[in-house]
Amino acid sequence: MRHSVMERIRGRTTFASVTSLIAIFVALGGTGYAAITLPNNSVGAKQIKKNGVGGAEIRKNAVRSGEVRNRALRAVDFAVGQLPAGPRGVQGIQGARGTFGDITVQFEQAAADLADGASMSYNAFCPEGQIGIAGGFRGDATDSEATNVGSSRPAMSSANTEPPLDGGTFTGWRITVVNLPGAPAAGIRPEVWVACVTP
Repeated sequence: MRHSVMERIRGRTTFASVTSLIAIFVALGGTGYAAITLPNNSVGAKQIKKNGVGGAEIRKNAVRSGEVRNRALRAVDFAVGQLPAGPRGVQGIQGARGTFGDITVQFEQAAADLADGASMSYNAFCPEGQIGIAGGFRGDATDSEATNVGSSRPAMSSANTEPPLDGGTFTGWRITVVNLPGAPAAGIRPEVWVACVTP
């Protein structure tokens, strides 16, 4: 009887069926082996595809200082308020206290024409009790391009038209104008302004 059973199995066994069984065993056996016998610390950078690990795969608080390269992070990588403030700087010099009254402008125009090729200085001064804060000029009301202003600066006072020293005050503005040779021979009248305030 045993002989007859073996003969029946042999008679039904084909090359295709044996090949299929071998393939199933290899597939199952290979998967089982990989899942069970994967040694510790065996997965490295070569086994992980590029961009294969993202933020969702990293456990919270898993990345510590030792895993971050020194000076690799920037200020924008931290939340607002996480970086400590630097030391406070040295306090600057206290500015002068006080208020000013209305700002007024004093204007002067040359009383006579500046001759062709001639050079002349002109001044404008603040009223008594006021000081200057700025000044300006114009070579002529209509022909400024025919003139050259060689100097435009504050003047200490009508009695002393020199510029003030560092930190000093002034009450006027002084300009020096040249009527360029070949320009209109008549009608050139330079103008000067000084802006004044009451301290």
